Amino acid sequence: MKLESVKILDMIDGVINKVEYEGTVYVKVDDCAVKGDLIFIQHGYETEKGFYKVESSENISWVCFFDSFKIKMCCPNTDCTVFRKKQERLKVGDYAKAIGHFSNSRVNEGDIVKILEDEPWADFPPFKCEFISKEDKKAILFYEDELVPATEDEIRVVKEVETKQTAKLKWSKIGRKVDEFKLGDIVKIQGTDKLTNYTAADWSKHEDDFTQMFYNQNTKQFWLPEEISLQGDLLAWRMLSSNEQDTYMKVLGGLTLLDTEQGNTGMPSIAEHVEGHQRKAVLSFMGMMENAVHAKSYSNIFLTLAPTERIREVFEWVKNNKYLQKKARIIVDIYNNIKKDDPISLFKAMVASVFLESFLFYSGFYYPLYFYGQGKLMNSGEIINLIIRDEAIHGAYIGMLAQEIYNKQDEATQKELYNFAADLLQELYANEVEYTSDVYDSVGLSGDVKKFIRYNANKALNTLGFDGMFEEEDINPIVLNGLDTKTKSHDFFSGKGNGYKKATVESLKDEDFVFGNLN
Repeated sequence: MKLESVKILDMIDGVINKVEYEGTVYVKVDDCAVKGDLIFIQHGYETEKGFYKVESSENISWVCFFDSFKIKMCCPNTDCTVFRKKQERLKVGDYAKAIGHFSNSRVNEGDIVKILEDEPWADFPPFKCEFISKEDKKAILFYEDELVPATEDEIRVVKEVETKQTAKLKWSKIGRKVDEFKLGDIVKIQGTDKLTNYTAADWSKHEDDFTQMFYNQNTKQFWLPEEISLQGDLLAWRMLSSNEQDTYMKVLGGLTLLDTEQGNTGMPSIAEHVEGHQRKAVLSFMGMMENAVHAKSYSNIFLTLAPTERIREVFEWVKNNKYLQKKARIIVDIYNNIKKDDPISLFKAMVASVFLESFLFYSGFYYPLYFYGQGKLMNSGEIINLIIRDEAIHGAYIGMLAQEIYNKQDEATQKELYNFAADLLQELYANEVEYTSDVYDSVGLSGDVKKFIRYNANKALNTLGFDGMFEEEDINPIVLNGLDTKTKSHDFFSGKGNGYKKATVESLKDEDFVFGNLN
């Protein structure tokens, strides 16, 4: 969207050369825009004159950003002025990535080097470096504009390479491959000087002020899909058009995928890296609910309403829908990137989890709530409301854990973490808009659903302690009616609700097959 707080620091003959935005200095560059740059739009392309932040660069010719109405816009690189963060001078010991010096055949674009010496007063290139990303260790000189700082991920990768190279050199001195032991070697067993003392979970003491409360609420609202009869939905289902049935099946299929990954990967990954037995237990319980209860509930709805062939088609659609697969991949990749004893990567995974449960699920929840608010497909709608109530408590708990990590960081780190959350939300939102159009266009509800997901995106940010990103909008009252009826409440401090019914099951007896005198 248009940036209102950009301060011009240097302008000569009407040409802007340097600006400041949110405390960071950006300088004009003659280059194609990349994500994170600022661009100045002078005219055209159906958007206001002003500064915008680049969200993506489709290729070297086009740059994309969000306008004041949060609509994704693209314009040619040639029609905008690019401003990039002013780079601080690299220091001895820093890791950097080569972006120039290609006249030397030893250097390739993207090579990672470590700065060994810096002589800015010299008549020759000031940075003396050694390669990290390949075995060539002969020093090479670079000018300042031929290097950029390496990213955290790039540094992590090259440090792994350094470790492997060091081990290889160490073993090669005795003519061995890495970890090549032979009969007769004398070895030292490492890691046994201090044995681990394992601890038991002590539930008689509170680990914090809130975990046992969330445990009690989780168990209080526990339910099973088999306890809810779905037979009452069959007549209403048969009255739906083929497009309505298709959309209903697809949104439940999408929800099934997300719940499956949250149960299989998300909750277990976060639980593995948090401290505290009680916290691990609560997260494990929540993970069980995602797959064993929520995902299974959708299958129960499928089995009641649709034939086997149609169910198979839905799961095939789930596997091949590019928007659905993209959002699952984005979230799961963040889960898989949690590092041991690293609160920053754990915070990022918690942000992804909150966005999944408090934001991404709601494009799928919309349609069942839409019918439920009209008094249709009430049994399935009751299941959805039970799931929504669970997701509310899941999001709230992980949001509190995330805020706990965030509040321990210094101001600069907090800013980085907020920017991560904001960028991730924008990336997910852009994909969610495409997913919504793909699923809901056939029933004419895409516009309403997009309002609903923006509403829940703001709620997800609030759960993390951040302000909402989107303007307030009126939500379809039918859907709000589905969320707030006289039979139940979906907030996470409610009980099961009086709309919750167990299916009545009774064993068959021989006399059940005696029908009297039938003519």
